[in-house]
Amino acid sequence: MVSIDWHTDSERNELAFDGLTVLGPIGAPAVPALVDLLNSAGPDVQIGASRVLGSIGPAARNAAPALIKSLQSTNAYVRLFATKALGEIHMQSEIAVPALLQNLGNSNIDPSLFQFTTEALLKFRGSRSAIVSAINPCLTNSWPLIRTNATNTLLKISSEAAAKEVVK
Repeated sequence: MVSIDWHTDSERNELAFDGLTVLGPIGAPAVPALVDLLNSAGPDVQIGASRVLGSIGPAARNAAPALIKSLQSTNAYVRLFATKALGEIHMQSEIAVPALLQNLGNSNIDPSLFQFTTEALLKFRGSRSAIVSAINPCLTNSWPLIRTNATNTLLKISSEAAAKEVVK
């Protein structure tokens, strides 16, 4: 069991998170402690925990429910980094994909969150048709960056499908 003590000194916490991030998948024993931080700490610590969980990748699959809960945070950066972490973990698609698709359905979505969400969704291989359905309405969004990202995401999906056909 890994025990992590966090302090009010944000610089020291940042250094600790940077150190844990370097571990990548071998940092998996820290997942339960990081999930606890997602559920109980302030935004700066939640962001750091999300960064580390994303760096652990699929070995952090048990963190998906806590990261999904973080998608509802009032802090935009907590939502961004939770979204990014879900994409890096790309496990538990049955709960992660619907939560990420819900981000896309938000008419007030920030362009950065939209981009992080589409990038995360593309890492879940079985969700292509759901992504297309969720992105199509975004092609007429009032934000030019969202329209551009929606178009680019659809092109990526199309290019991947075309590439698979060529390989056959």
